[in-house]
Amino acid sequence: MVRSRGNLSEQEVEAFFAAGYGPKQLLEIILGLSQKVMSNYVNHLAQTPVDEVFKVYAWEKK
Repeated sequence: MVRSRGNLSEQEVEAFFAAGYGPKQLLEIILGLSQKVMSNYVNHLAQTPVDEVFKVYAWEKK
C-alpha cells in the first residue's frame, strides 16, 4: 500500500480478499497509515522529543 501510494493492483486486492480479509480491513489499513503519517508530520513540526525508553531506536538524519 505504501510503496504503490495506494494504487493497488486488482491482483493485490484479490489476494488480500482471498486471504480472508474484506473491504473493512482494507479501510482499516488506510486509516492506520494516515494516522501514522499525520502523527509523524505533527511530531516533526512540533519537534516532539523521543521518549527516553525509545531513544535507542531513534532515527537521525545524517
